[in-house]
Amino acid sequence: MSIPTNLPLSIVVVGYKMARELPRTIRSLSPQFQRGIDAADYEIIVVDNGSPCPPDETDVRQWSANARLIVMEQATASPVAAINRGLDEAKGAVIGVFIDGARMASPGLLSAALGASQIHPRAVVGTLAFHLGPDVQMRSVHAGYDQLVEDALLAQCRWEEDPYHLFEISVFAGSSAQGWFTLPSETNALFLHRGHWREIGGYDSRFITPGGGLANLDIWERLCSDPTARIIMLLGEATFHQFHGGIATNNPQSPWQIFHDEYVALRGKPFTPPQNDPLLVGRLPPAAKSSFDRSVAIATHTIPPHPRDPVARPCSIATGQRGFESCIPPELLAGIQNGVLHSRYRDVPFLKSPFDIALYMQFFSRKNFHTVIEIGSKFGGSALWFADLMSNHGRDNPRVVCVDIKPLASYTDDRIIVLTGDASNLKACLTSDLLAGLRHPWLVVEDSSHFYEQSQATLEFFHDWLQPGDYIVVEDGIVTHLTEEIYRRYENGPNRAVSDFLLKYPASYQLDTEICDFYGRNATYNPNGWLARV
Repeated sequence: MSIPTNLPLSIVVVGYKMARELPRTIRSLSPQFQRGIDAADYEIIVVDNGSPCPPDETDVRQWSANARLIVMEQATASPVAAINRGLDEAKGAVIGVFIDGARMASPGLLSAALGASQIHPRAVVGTLAFHLGPDVQMRSVHAGYDQLVEDALLAQCRWEEDPYHLFEISVFAGSSAQGWFTLPSETNALFLHRGHWREIGGYDSRFITPGGGLANLDIWERLCSDPTARIIMLLGEATFHQFHGGIATNNPQSPWQIFHDEYVALRGKPFTPPQNDPLLVGRLPPAAKSSFDRSVAIATHTIPPHPRDPVARPCSIATGQRGFESCIPPELLAGIQNGVLHSRYRDVPFLKSPFDIALYMQFFSRKNFHTVIEIGSKFGGSALWFADLMSNHGRDNPRVVCVDIKPLASYTDDRIIVLTGDASNLKACLTSDLLAGLRHPWLVVEDSSHFYEQSQATLEFFHDWLQPGDYIVVEDGIVTHLTEEIYRRYENGPNRAVSDFLLKYPASYQLDTEICDFYGRNATYNPNGWLARV
């Protein structure tokens, strides 16, 4: 196929083991389904990233006559190298990237992206993402959603007659949960001018974890942080993720911590989503009306932004039922969280909220703790602080025991024991001999992954060890109230674990509401998370 040198648009689509999904994606991008753009105005570059049975050129041309194939001979677990290979070979003045070949496109996406790119010489054009099915696929897979269910759903909606029907069988992806009027934490169809791609060097090749880790979030955040760029979101056009057993979206065990560790190692800071106000360009097709109405309701605070998040049952306390809501306004939490992520104690990262710093100080003044066991210690800033709190309150020979799957403490302290271990299997590192030698009262701090499974496992493990007068604090249930999409992945894990634990052991624990509500109802990052063993 001869490719003109003055081609307006190129699309790079990366696929790996997507024999079912990739043909649909390419067909959705083909001239057969895309509107307002001629076949001669764009090319589709399909990059196979090491599939055991890759498509051949004939397959790709059948999906779309203006598509061509690149097969990576030295494929890597990360798609980054494949993306950059596609960028190198693209001929278009504007180049769009689909990092995930399982994402179908709405029919006006390409013409809208090409038009939006002409608004500004450094236009950064993005789209919202949807998941096919009744819920985000990280959850729907647990309810039986699979490829067969999805095939039936696609056939029923007759997307080939009008691809806008895809809006009717999908929900906002986690990255786009705030709706049409808020910048998402990533985009799965990203369009830049060729020179802009060349300037930034494509995707960062140092992201080598399977699936690319946070490479897609990273490039979006960096582009959105560029004051010379113009961020444009396409209104009414989107991508739709098909179920395919992906490393992140369809993985029942989230790889977030691995991905985030790689990001921190490369960028030297925790990931925070961009906060810009984008220019919205496009129109709203009738099939997307329900998603538009939902976005308006979110923007006007008529409904909470994430109603599909798993709900924690109210806790039973002496005065009745108590929910996990916090009096801290969500709009205030965003600023507080930014400070938390950058706070330090004795020049060590110390990720505690100002509320909980004050509450723990009250706590240690009232309780005669001799031992703190912290599950999830990371850099060790809070362990050092806990040790100092006990020393400053006159505790003789205080002991802090830290457990982390990857401890990063760079200091040594005779009061602190640092262990490598997993919250899901604490008995492997917290042996009976070790625990039997620790003086009570204990304060156990569950601050591991913030996922339900790890929080629940920590609570269950310590149930057999805690004595009356000991405390266990489940941290960071506030994640469900933080507005940024990044926190949706925890699926309200800490609060659900607390709720289920108290339901199972109602006579063994008492919620310390005096601490929880010291500055206002659940004015803490640990709502209903301060539990006394009785």
